[in-house]
Amino acid sequence: MFYYFSSDYPAVIKINGMFYGKIQDVIKPLRIEKNLSPFIEICPLNEDGCAVNFILDGDFLCSPPKGVSITDLKGGYLVKFYNRYDKLPFSILAQEKLPYAVVTVFTESSLKLSIESQSDFYAETFNINCTDATITPFNLSNERFIAIKLNAREVTLCVYHIGEKTKKVFCRSVFDFSTSPEFTTTEKFNDIAKHIVNTVWEFNENQFKIKSVSCAKKVGFDANCLPERLIPYAFLESFLSGDNIEEFLCENIKENADKLSSYLGDFIGIFPPPTFRDINEVGLIYSITENKYQVEYFTFELENKKIFNIKKSEC
Repeated sequence: MFYYFSSDYPAVIKINGMFYGKIQDVIKPLRIEKNLSPFIEICPLNEDGCAVNFILDGDFLCSPPKGVSITDLKGGYLVKFYNRYDKLPFSILAQEKLPYAVVTVFTESSLKLSIESQSDFYAETFNINCTDATITPFNLSNERFIAIKLNAREVTLCVYHIGEKTKKVFCRSVFDFSTSPEFTTTEKFNDIAKHIVNTVWEFNENQFKIKSVSCAKKVGFDANCLPERLIPYAFLESFLSGDNIEEFLCENIKENADKLSSYLGDFIGIFPPPTFRDINEVGLIYSITENKYQVEYFTFELENKKIFNIKKSEC
């Protein structure tokens, strides 16, 4: 079985007490026979990191602890360790006293949010190192909302519905957003086409749903100019961003394009195959739980730089 170790913070890995190397900014590979369950130690090299000790067995892979994510690569596993921000000093980053609620974003050991309305008290803790925050109240469809923008390595936007009970109804990484005249978000993707996606959201059945989407690509992007090896990746990135995908497809696939969503599923990422998989496969990542992920592999057949067949690998 193949294992790959990665870390958001500088750390070293020890296996059965033996130093194996550093794992920040590099993915450390390890091959372990199925009947072996070594003792692994992750030793942080700064105060932001977290020491993690575990036996690499089925129990750990099925139920990773907080601060660890497991990705099933079908033939191997990616084990990633995340920063845990629980030593932050007390500080108020933003506060708004509204007629109907008091909203405070602050740090006290970790980053926290409190919303005290006339009928409810809501509290939440985040595991990010936020540098500053903004609070934006707005109304939509005769409902009250509060948008919290958290500025960290990535900008996180959370929106809360203020009613009899306060409820979190939206959370995602964005580049920018607006609340007037409609609730809109702008996302920038670091993909081949450098997509910029503008989404208009509507509040329906107590949740935000997409009302309309518009996508833009970098000037001069032409799928026909890509090497054939990159075409499946560019196609999947366009599909994931909600862009028009017809320029990648043969006529036979265009006729069934409406079935692609159910066939490919709700994937959240794309990556080239690891060394133990077929080089012609493309990996799609799916979220299983908060810190567990699974990969499915697909192969693409092309003719004149157009996709005419997509096949899901059986194992």
